Amino acid sequence: MKLTAIRMAVSLSLFSALLAACAAAPTAAPTVAAAPTPTPAPTSAPVTVTITPATEIGQNPDYTLTTEMPSLQGVPDAQAEAFASAVAAVVQAQAADFKKSVQENAATAVAAGLSGGSYFDQRVGLVSAVGDLVSVKLVTEAFVAASAHPYHLSTSYTFDLASGQALTLDQLFLPGSSYLQTIATYCKARLVANGWATDVFAQGADPTAANYSVWNPTAAGLLITFNEYQVAPYAAGPQVVTVPYSEIKAVLDPLGPLAGFAH
Repeated sequence: MKLTAIRMAVSLSLFSALLAACAAAPTAAPTVAAAPTPTPAPTSAPVTVTITPATEIGQNPDYTLTTEMPSLQGVPDAQAEAFASAVAAVVQAQAADFKKSVQENAATAVAAGLSGGSYFDQRVGLVSAVGDLVSVKLVTEAFVAASAHPYHLSTSYTFDLASGQALTLDQLFLPGSSYLQTIATYCKARLVANGWATDVFAQGADPTAANYSVWNPTAAGLLITFNEYQVAPYAAGPQVVTVPYSEIKAVLDPLGPLAGFAH
C-alpha cells in the first residue's frame, strides 16, 4: 500500500473538573484525555495520523505530565496496534524516568523551597510520510524541581506500512555498506560549518548507531537529530541536519524502503 498523503487530527479537551479533584487529593491522581475523534480519511488519503493529548497531575511530590500519542487510522488493526504500542512504550519509559527523578529529588526540593514546578511535556514534533513509511519525532521538555534547568530529549519512530513493522536505520541501506560513515561525514561537515561538533563534542557525531538513533525520512532527505550536549553545549539546544538523498544514494538499498532514491 502506497501512502500518498497524510493528515493530522488533534483532539483537544479541557479537564477542569478532574484537575480540581486532583488538587484536593493527597496522592497522585492521574487524569487522561478523552479518546480521539479520528478525521475521516478521503479515498485519496486512506492513512491519517491522529494525535491524542493526555494530562496527569501528581501530588506529594507535585508534578504535571502532558503527552501526545500518535495513532494510525486507515490501516489494518495489527499495524495500528503495533505502531501505537511501540510509540507508547517510548513515551511511558521517559515518563517513568521523570517520575523517578521527581521522587528522588523531592526532599532536596522541599528543603530548598522548590517543591512545585516539576513538569514533563512531550509533543509530536514531526510527522512525515515518504513512500510506504510513516515517521514521527517525539520532542520532550521536562524539569525536575531543584534542578538547574529543564532537559530536552528527542526520539523517533519509523513504521513501514508495506511490511507492517518498525524500521531500524540499517534497514534503509545495503547490507555491509559504510552508511554510517557516509551520513557522519556529511553531518560533521554541516555541524562544523555551524560552529558545532568540534573539540569536546566531536565524538557526538562519530559514525555509531547510538549517535544516529534519532532519524526521520522526509521529502527533503534523511533528517538527523542530535540531542542537547551531543554535538553542542546545552545553550545551543538540539541540532538537526538534513542529509539529502543524493548524498547517500550510493549506499541505499535499491530494494529497500527508500528504493526510489537509490539512483
